[in-house]
Amino acid sequence: MSVKNRESTASVMSNTITLAALSVGAAAPMVLAQSLLPNQTTQSMDAIDRLVSEKRLVAARAALLSAIKPGTAQLTDAQRSAMVARLDELDSKISQLSECEVSLQKSDLLRDEGDLRMAQRYAEGVQNRTDATSTEKARAAQSLETINAQRNELMPRVSTTIAKATELYAKGDIDASRTTLAQVRRWGVELSGADRRSADELQVKLLDRDIALLQPGTVKRDQPAKPSEPSSQPSNPSGEPLPQMRPIGDTPAPAAAPAPEAKP
Repeated sequence: MSVKNRESTASVMSNTITLAALSVGAAAPMVLAQSLLPNQTTQSMDAIDRLVSEKRLVAARAALLSAIKPGTAQLTDAQRSAMVARLDELDSKISQLSECEVSLQKSDLLRDEGDLRMAQRYAEGVQNRTDATSTEKARAAQSLETINAQRNELMPRVSTTIAKATELYAKGDIDASRTTLAQVRRWGVELSGADRRSADELQVKLLDRDIALLQPGTVKRDQPAKPSEPSSQPSNPSGEPLPQMRPIGDTPAPAAAPAPEAKP
């Protein structure tokens, strides 16, 4: 499929500041989808083609998925069909890769997105596999070194980032507060005692707020709701007087059946 046939389909270059941009050690540019401008489409698809030529198939697939996602770009049916066909092509190529190769590419992608915690898991997973080749284990070790370098660059920003998240919560910007706090979690850095307490306190506030939105009234932590006491009176929705209940032992016995008449 030529680039010309995919023009005006999607954009995968983002000007959004990502967590990876905060890290001096980011290894590759981030590719994300955003709303298209007419003169950006060819360049955007070229970016996906470049990822494929570099054999970064997992990153190319992620960029393409973002471009197809509803609300990202205005696509015609023909444009969307062309991108779905391209996605199928990438899926076929990825299925031919080894599991270790896919894990390494996922680690690289997550690292570039700023999710150092998950990137480390994938890289360590390759290191611990018995079927990984020496080349794959060497790449995993290099990835872990890059992740650690990025963490070292981010360490001075941890306290200020948590403080910013707390400030946003106090101002009522809950979504921004949640996103900012999540950044620290994604970095996977070792928190000091003070930073951990501040992060945990804010996390509890966010959780309590979520719970309160799901239930009527005010929900207080560690104070379970008091169960309602059962009514001593029987339910009577109609409001009419209830018939007097006869004790079980006072129920009268049924009348005896009449004797059959004697035949003449």
